[in-house]
Amino acid sequence: GCLAADDTVVVSRSPAMVKEALDVLARRKANITSVAGLADLLPRQPTALLVVMADLENLEHVSPNATVLRSARNVRFSLTGDLERISASLALTATGEATATHLHGAIGGLISLMALNAQENPELRILTQALRVSRHGTSLRVELACPARQALDLLKAGITKAKALHEANQR
Repeated sequence: GCLAADDTVVVSRSPAMVKEALDVLARRKANITSVAGLADLLPRQPTALLVVMADLENLEHVSPNATVLRSARNVRFSLTGDLERISASLALTATGEATATHLHGAIGGLISLMALNAQENPELRILTQALRVSRHGTSLRVELACPARQALDLLKAGITKAKALHEANQR
């Protein structure tokens, strides 16, 4: 990886991918928004803290178990916010309307399962209340919005639980 500008960091395990990204930033190559459909995925807010976009149709070496990745043409994640409020958005374009309908149902089902478990886990209650999922044609969007303090508390709780689970598995 490398720092490409004051507000841009390029990260990849592949030096060739870093070089390609730098060529795009230097306008020596077409950028990802020239790929059909990806320009529509750009965040609406110009104040994004983090934006990650991927052209999944041209992604090599996708695991056969990665059903969602194989069912989508492209994906975009953005994180926006300030000291008061955090918003995250995951948008993807499915390979077809039927696939989008199935993915929408699966995501809604996961949120419902989280809500069922929320009585024993207060973090899940907060998370399920903050999540929204929508579908228009082949486009899906999952959005999360909550107070910044709440987001940090959720992140800390998740890290603590992940550490405990990892330590338990090491024994």
